[in-house]
Amino acid sequence: MKIHKIFSKKYQLYWFILAVLSFLKFNFLGFPEMSGYENHGIVFWIMGALFTALVFGSILYLIYRLIAGKWNNDIFMILIALGWLTFILPDTLNAKASASNVEFIDYSGIDLTINRNNNYHSKTNDYRIQIPKGWTTKPGKALGVEINAISNDNKAMFSIQVANLNNEEINIDNLPPSFYQNVFEKNGRVSEAKFKSTDRTTLANQPTLKIRQSISYSHLGVEINYDIESYIFIYKAKVYQLILKTNNTEIENYNFDFSSILQSFMLEEYK
Repeated sequence: MKIHKIFSKKYQLYWFILAVLSFLKFNFLGFPEMSGYENHGIVFWIMGALFTALVFGSILYLIYRLIAGKWNNDIFMILIALGWLTFILPDTLNAKASASNVEFIDYSGIDLTINRNNNYHSKTNDYRIQIPKGWTTKPGKALGVEINAISNDNKAMFSIQVANLNNEEINIDNLPPSFYQNVFEKNGRVSEAKFKSTDRTTLANQPTLKIRQSISYSHLGVEINYDIESYIFIYKAKVYQLILKTNNTEIENYNFDFSSILQSFMLEEYK
């Protein structure tokens, strides 16, 4: 099989330079936010960047061929580089700008005071929620997670994540993927994450996006599967996400607790 001259020894240095630039871009500017590809290594993204540059460069080269009426591999290589600059670099810059519209706060030092009715009042984010009896509360470790609550048998939990919005045009339909990845997908033990369904509902009298997904943790060589429900809404330039998580074999046992948690969640302002 004959290989195109654009891949010959003459142009190897140019391909190497594009590969190095792709490596630097992904290391310093981050990866594109594409759901389902978060766990792919940098080699995958470099090869993808070079392939994308080749595709767009080929399109530009065909246009050049129609205008000039001749083939020129040097021009082809230049157009491939132009395709990289035009379509690859801005992709990451746009993703960075999109992610910067959502600001996650560190709540790890917050005082989680639970009153005698098992209610937690957030003076920072103006909400109230009732903790099921016997559950243990602690501040979240991930940025944006204000509170975690865990059942006494460690088989169920809920979290509340709150982030500030820096763009009035963001709504629950166009939140950047970084918002959804912040709590679970950045955990190195997560081996697989799958979305099951997306629905519309109401929480705290706010239009809410309900997302069901499953995740698998790899712990000491054992795969543990969880079902997760996320309830997401926007209120006063903040995006709230209430996350219910349980082992997929224990869902029926926690339906009552999860329903009580959702019904107790209210938006209230505290001075």
